[in-house]
Amino acid sequence: MQVTDEITTTEAAILMGVSKKTIYRLLESGDIEASKPFGNRVGHRISRAVLENWYRRRKISTTNRRAK
Repeated sequence: MQVTDEITTTEAAILMGVSKKTIYRLLESGDIEASKPFGNRVGHRISRAVLENWYRRRKISTTNRRAK
């Protein structure tokens, strides 16, 4: 299997341990960005770096909430 920088919404959901619906909510809210390389025929492609940044921000905000 070839490892690329961009992954599908399904792969992102599995990697992050969330549902595909959550990934689509994050896309709609603008929390994460994705590309649609083939127009509307094929789903979104999300950069692994974008997911890592989102995960770090989420982890920091969750840690800050617990500290209060």
